Amino acid sequence: MSYCIKINRVFSALCLSALFVPNVHAQPLNINLSQSSVSGLSSGGYMATQFHLSHSETLVGAGIVSAGPYYCAQNSIMTALNACINKMADTPSDPFSYFNQAQKERLIAPLSSFADDKVWLLHGKLDTRIVRPVTDALYTQYAKWIPQENLKYLTDKNFAHVFPTLQNGGDCKISSPPFIGDCNFDAAGEILNFIYPNLQPAISSKDTYEQGKLVEFKQAELSDISGAGMNETGFAFIPNTCALGENCTIHISFHGCNQSIDNVGDSFAKLAGFNEWAVSNNIIVIYPQIKKSSVAPMNPQSCWDWWGYTNENYATKQGKQIKAVFSMMQNAAEQFAKN
Repeated sequence: MSYCIKINRVFSALCLSALFVPNVHAQPLNINLSQSSVSGLSSGGYMATQFHLSHSETLVGAGIVSAGPYYCAQNSIMTALNACINKMADTPSDPFSYFNQAQKERLIAPLSSFADDKVWLLHGKLDTRIVRPVTDALYTQYAKWIPQENLKYLTDKNFAHVFPTLQNGGDCKISSPPFIGDCNFDAAGEILNFIYPNLQPAISSKDTYEQGKLVEFKQAELSDISGAGMNETGFAFIPNTCALGENCTIHISFHGCNQSIDNVGDSFAKLAGFNEWAVSNNIIVIYPQIKKSSVAPMNPQSCWDWWGYTNENYATKQGKQIKAVFSMMQNAAEQFAKN
């Protein structure tokens, strides 16, 4: 195993190559959970919002690409299909009513806890999978909850339904697997730079996996995934500096439908662009994974639960997937020290 030394926030060319020492007694990683953030595409964008509103006391921001308003589906797959994807209901129900009730019942975080969070939104002009009015409705919600200076919404980019990158993936104007777009646009960097001030520049892709590593982990070892529709395996990118004990934070990146390990392997975790920024800014990126399933729960496209296939509390702290991913964050310091 080789590690690179970080000097004055710039990685030197000097690496230490040493025999691997069994880390049974490895010290937990030094993680500052209070500076965590989330992002996601499509169903992952819906989940990023649900997770943000549930646990904003721990998070400082969210980046959401092509997703609609909180609790849009209202615990109904039919509502999801008829009002929250490629069309918006002409007379939608009050988009704030469930949010207000969940606040009263303390099923999501108090409004005061995310008033100073940063939220970055994107809808591509060529995106026909999630239409513009759907994402506009999410912007309308966030505009009521956080100050305008903390909210950014981009709608002028010629992107299809993909996660945009500088040069990874396929044609930016076509939505096709692995739904990573070669768009000459670094969405990961835009998200992280909006949420976190004064970031160091990203390193080159060719150097990323010398100065950090993408690991597979057993999701059940970090959380209870029973009944959550989650895959046995998740991914995490761990910068060498974090493995060596420097203070680090966590970013959770939620894949979209048809982007899980069952659909595209580790393509989303490798190509989305977050890892290049993670290395130079001491960020551990967790890529939790959903399981493709044709039986209960019926989820053949490996989507995150934004319509209620796990239970009626899917959009709150009591949601099985939200509880599982939050537990992953809490247990990351100890578990990832073993990798």
